[in-house]
Amino acid sequence: YGAARNDVQDNYVGTDASGTAARTNVGFGVAVAFAGAGNVVGGSDVGAGNLISANTRGGVRLSAPTTAAIVQGNRIGTTASGAALGNGGDGITVDGATNISIGSLVTSGANVIMFNAGAGVSVVSSQGDASGVAILGNSIASNGGLGIDLSADGVTPNDNLDADAGPNTLQNFPIVNTAQSRGTTGTIRGRLNSTASATFRIEVFASSSCDPTGFGEGQTFLGATTVTTNGGGNGTFAIDASFGPGLFITATATAPGGNSSEFAKCVQAEAAQ
Repeated sequence: YGAARNDVQDNYVGTDASGTAARTNVGFGVAVAFAGAGNVVGGSDVGAGNLISANTRGGVRLSAPTTAAIVQGNRIGTTASGAALGNGGDGITVDGATNISIGSLVTSGANVIMFNAGAGVSVVSSQGDASGVAILGNSIASNGGLGIDLSADGVTPNDNLDADAGPNTLQNFPIVNTAQSRGTTGTIRGRLNSTASATFRIEVFASSSCDPTGFGEGQTFLGATTVTTNGGGNGTFAIDASFGPGLFITATATAPGGNSSEFAKCVQAEAAQ
């Protein structure tokens, strides 16, 4: 109880030594439960990330009162070479934990979260108020549930001025209006309605297909910008990025306190006229 500042790095959890075949754990691959602050699963340094796949209940679970944990640079739900070897539940479950970093602003800290039976990342509050769960820069795709699911109940509709409450304050997702490609590069334009007079990080992603729900997932991180909302809670964004026509574009919003949204509704990129 209260374990803090532990590093779990460079392991194969749920697979054989080659990272290609299941050696399933009956439970979560890594569970950070009843813990203190500063625990790290993976990392952004070369060789720090873990392979966490083929486990019965899920890949990683972070539960209250765990705080200030970092999950970076891992493959969750794949083989060592990236083929499908999903966990039986969510890729990552955050239940009541606070101030959690999943992914990174640097490429080497991104997680690959794919092929899991549940959500890519699920943020719930059965053990307390999960908040400050920043989900940044990851590759999240081909999971059985949503790429990011707040409250584990499917797509959470946006509400005006983001006044509702729940895991990650049920942060509103952005709206992608257009994605127009000029061959291999293009511009993604959209808008956000959320808390008034606040600055949000907007991340945009591309995938070869859209989630069956029409929202997300986000396999390839394309770029990011910031949006500052006005007094009515509204802001707009435009991001230049490398993508071609036909790909499906989505986005997330992360509030100043680290609360990340679910993925936005997909928009298929078109060739610019």
